[in-house]
Amino acid sequence: MLTRTYALLSLSIEQKRVHNLLSSAQHLLQISVVDQRLDNSTLKLVIKKFARLAASCRKRKVDIYILPALRNATHQADARLGQMASSRLIGRQLLDAVKAWAKLVIDGNETETTLMHALIVRRCDDLLDRLTTEEIELLPLAQQVISNDVWFDMGAEFLLTDTVRKAHQSAARTALNRATSPHKTTASSLAFSDPLISLAVSGYAYSSNPA
Repeated sequence: MLTRTYALLSLSIEQKRVHNLLSSAQHLLQISVVDQRLDNSTLKLVIKKFARLAASCRKRKVDIYILPALRNATHQADARLGQMASSRLIGRQLLDAVKAWAKLVIDGNETETTLMHALIVRRCDDLLDRLTTEEIELLPLAQQVISNDVWFDMGAEFLLTDTVRKAHQSAARTALNRATSPHKTTASSLAFSDPLISLAVSGYAYSSNPA
């Protein structure tokens, strides 16, 4: 049960991360346009924000694990899934549109810039609609129809990928700390001070015990 709980927690954290990245990117784009702060440094920052969002959409657990498992478990969601573009595709389209918009801004093409900005807004709405559909319809259905064994396998996979990601992030923070501070912090202590990883390790250990 703890492994399934960890899988759901990991999905929830991932959903919130994408929501936060989308909101942050939209906000920066909006204030840049409204305040006419469209210098090169601001444009680069906007592109960077949407690049982070696109990167987050590329390897989402919902797309890689949950939706295939849902298709295998039931046909109830087939119509809905057939209507939805992948978040990876939406993220890539968003980033491409933002890059095109930035180039139009630099070129001074106001009409095309306005049209491209409208396209970006629509793509942001598309991604938000997809996240909402996942949370209201698809994830609740997945909890009902996907077997415990499949949830266990997915939870173990989530544990592995999350632990590797946390270790990489901790190593990067440790390197930065060593460059800016005399105090030394180990990557392992950073990784296992994280409550998500602590739960994951305890859940994995519990689930791995023989019955």
